[in-house]
Parts: sequence; structure tokens; C-alpha cells
Amino acid sequence: MPAVVVVATNSVYRSDRLVLPNLVQEDIAAIASGRHQMDAFVRRYIHENLCYRFVLLPDGSAAYALEAAIKSGHYEHGPPLLNPARIVNYQHLPTFR
Repeated sequence: MPAVVVVATNSVYRSDRLVLPNLVQEDIAAIASGRHQMDAFVRRYIHENLCYRFVLLPDGSAAYALEAAIKSGHYEHGPPLLNPARIVNYQHLPTFR
């Protein structure tokens, strides 16, 4: 059965790192007063600024290996901004090209 790699993060972390720095004082006041929800700002940011890709792999082991390689910064773009690996050890990572 093919496996899909999903490198996910929770909504709070996305909002802290990506959305909150872009809010103006009026937006923050609207969230604090209940006029707007932070989730709406997160959702809009995701739709306007982020995308995703997927790859089918032969099994779960290959999916976990690819996830580890991505999170560890094994590829040319380095580790992801959100949800990077805590320990970088390149020796055991496979090469997917």
C-alpha cells in the first residue's frame, strides 16, 4: 500500500510564527474583544501564502525516512521553518531523487 508523507504542524504554532507578526494592532484588538477569531486569520494566511505537495511512496518505512530527511534539512532548501527535526544526523538518511 502506498504511503503519503505529511509534515504537519498545529494551528497555534503556525499562528505564532507566521500570522501574528503580520497582524496590526486593530486586528489583535478585534481578536481580543471577540469580534474576529484568530483561526480566520490563520485560515486566510494559509490559503493566500502556503501550498503543499505530496508523493506516493511504497510503504510506511519509506514515508518515515523521507519525513526525517525533510525535517532534518537533508535537501538543498534546509530544514522547514515549522516542525524541523530536533536532532540533525545526516548519516542515516536515504537519498530520494
